[in-house]
Amino acid sequence: MAHPALSQRESRLSRPPRPLQSFRIALALATSVVLLALGSVQALASDVLPVTADPDAVVSFDRTDVRSIPGGHTSPVVVASRGLPRPVEGSLYAPLEKLVPSSGFGYRVSPLTGEPGEFHWGQDFSAACGTHVYSADAGRVRAAGWHPWGGGNRLEVDHGNGIITTYNHLEGIAVEPGERVEVGQVIGLVGTTGSSTGCHLHFETLRDGRHVDPAGFTLIPIRQSSPIGALRITDYTPQDGKARNGRQPWAIPAEAEQPATGETVVPAEAPAPPRLEDPTPVQPDAAPVVAEVPAPGSDPTTTASPTPSPTPTVSPSPTSSPTPSPAPAPTASPTPSETATPTPSETATPTPSETATPTPSETATPTPSETAAPSPTATATEAPTSTPEPTP
Repeated sequence: MAHPALSQRESRLSRPPRPLQSFRIALALATSVVLLALGSVQALASDVLPVTADPDAVVSFDRTDVRSIPGGHTSPVVVASRGLPRPVEGSLYAPLEKLVPSSGFGYRVSPLTGEPGEFHWGQDFSAACGTHVYSADAGRVRAAGWHPWGGGNRLEVDHGNGIITTYNHLEGIAVEPGERVEVGQVIGLVGTTGSSTGCHLHFETLRDGRHVDPAGFTLIPIRQSSPIGALRITDYTPQDGKARNGRQPWAIPAEAEQPATGETVVPAEAPAPPRLEDPTPVQPDAAPVVAEVPAPGSDPTTTASPTPSPTPTVSPSPTSSPTPSPAPAPTASPTPSETATPTPSETATPTPSETATPTPSETATPTPSETAAPSPTATATEAPTSTPEPTP
């Protein structure tokens, strides 16, 4: 039988704690945590020191270069101005910031052969090579590459509703076939590739598969107001007869409008173009040349390399003047065997004032005295006759 005191103690230990006691324990724990936290904050605050810095100080930090390309694009997108609306029917944006028309649409004298009667299928605009070329409207690139019939680096954009624009003789192309193009996007650079006599843009417009005069569209002026970033420019110029692009679905002239009234050539219907067969292979023979065109703010540093060029031209010039000295050397070689050693030691100091008066007849001595000041070998030629007189 268990002791009564032990049984009462066991019953008291096994009894669940009262709610008041649990609350007191929890409150005590919470108070301890709060006090510890406050103490830590005060300790940290006492360790904080004020930080001062120069307001013009430069703080360097690493940054990852991240480039993003909008959906539907495979090339960096650079536009003249963001948010440009699409042109209304009958209008297009100008392909250049400054339009300087040269050769127009219709019959003309060929600038390559000088023969009259050539039909010009577009409008030429004079511009410097490297000038930005802008898309006349939003659309999709239907063809891009080397044009086998004189267009050079050529680009064609399908704008929908039967409208196609082409851009010819480009220095390079900034978009790829099948890529979506924004309104006023930089799609290439002015060049003089293909059948061209100088830097210009040959601009064509087609409506429902028919070449029409670009002057029939209202060309809306365009200005570069958005920041210009880097461009990836592709040059498809063939090298060693190897094509750098596959065969493209080029818009071949099939029909054109009548020449405008007042042209120098007798008005006539546009000639039926001959049947053209594209010699470009289905697959390219070589890869195109792709170059990164940096933003305008970059600093070129390669022009400092030619500075060493003037230094080699100066160094040989002084050495060429003493070249006449070998001429008197062979004459002095037979006699100075005995007189060359004693003569310079004594005559170098006393004879500058005396040799000029006793020998006025021999004017040959002053001429070598100017060039032979550092070398006494020139005076050794007259040493046998002049040395016996001043020595006494």
